[in-house]
Amino acid sequence: MAATLGEQIERAVTDRRLMESAGANIALLLEGAQTPLYAQVIAELVAGDHWDELNDRFYKTLAFGTGGLRGRTIGKVVTAAERGAAPEDAPPEFPCVGTNAMNFYNVERATRGLVAYLHEWFRSERLSGRPKLVIAHDTRHYSREFTELAAQVA
Repeated sequence: MAATLGEQIERAVTDRRLMESAGANIALLLEGAQTPLYAQVIAELVAGDHWDELNDRFYKTLAFGTGGLRGRTIGKVVTAAERGAAPEDAPPEFPCVGTNAMNFYNVERATRGLVAYLHEWFRSERLSGRPKLVIAHDTRHYSREFTELAAQVA
């Protein structure tokens, strides 16, 4: 009987091919996954023995810093699931899957955090009305899609 993806990840952590933090972050991402894309990408990377890529994508969670969220949008290894319908000479259809990458998962997570902070700040300052948020995009890969997601979440 073939091992499940979760079992393969656990085994890779035990065998030290995968960092403990990466294994934990993969489990966290898969637990709350709202799309099968995440499991497909991780399964492809596991099947290809791309442990360095998995460690790079998952060893930490992307943090909001002075420059906002910053991270890769395209993996060093692009899976077929990420490539999607995009031609080989174009950026992948979907951004790099991982907790240490700039992608839909992290944009949604950061937007929810920002909105919660704004609501709490409004309450603590006893301000009336609702907080307002301006969202914009630039020409970088997936910027427009990230902006549209942030607007939906906010």
